[in-house]
Amino acid sequence: MKHQSFVVVRFKDRVLIPTQSKMEGGAYLETDPVAVYEISDEQGIVRSIVQAIVMGNPSVPHPSRDAWPKSVLLKPAGVKSQVALERSSATWAAGCDGKLWRIYPSKRNAKGRWEADMTKVETHPADIPRAQLAQRMVELVKNANVHE
Repeated sequence: MKHQSFVVVRFKDRVLIPTQSKMEGGAYLETDPVAVYEISDEQGIVRSIVQAIVMGNPSVPHPSRDAWPKSVLLKPAGVKSQVALERSSATWAAGCDGKLWRIYPSKRNAKGRWEADMTKVETHPADIPRAQLAQRMVELVKNANVHE
């Protein structure tokens, strides 16, 4: 299995699953399309996560600092700023290095920047059935503490 990554965001009672594109240089960027589900639509969320795993990470050019795009999550969340999005959301990322899948939430570091919370990482074998990995992500997202 090749290296890949996907992201799931819980915003209030919705779940947002952006396309996780790989930029030149190896970093990831959330891009359109963004799948949107009500938190109660577990089957839809699982299907979308499985689809994200199957699709992998499309390649995109690395935007310049001056041309950096706004978050693709703002419109489906119905907010105008990244701050408003972050105030009522929780984010998980999952990445596979070919041997293990790692699922981890995001947290703010001492400088106020978002980073992976590696103290809460879960590991799963790379050959875990996709639907099983997706179901675990749904469990984590459903149990998230988000501010309304």
